[in-house]
Amino acid sequence: MVSIPLNHKEMVDNTWFGSLYEEGFLGFGKNIEKNIMEQNRISATVGYRFTKDFNIQAGYLNQFVQKGDGIHAENNHNLQIGMTYNFDWRKLRVNK
Repeated sequence: MVSIPLNHKEMVDNTWFGSLYEEGFLGFGKNIEKNIMEQNRISATVGYRFTKDFNIQAGYLNQFVQKGDGIHAENNHNLQIGMTYNFDWRKLRVNK
């Protein structure tokens, strides 16, 4: 995944950004007859970083799914909407 800031030189708070990613999924085991490549996902989104811990994104996701028989496949076009919040678990204190 790569995220590119659009209105600032760096990814800082209050930054619009574009993001691209590609991921592939491989399958293993008895169910795979012809092709170990199960899925490939490619996404392009636009997002806004509110803080270093919180951002939202929306954009296009293409999902290609190859069935285990190596013959049948799906090609899905999706609207992707996401929100990310990173919790800092180090700040939690447990009273003993």
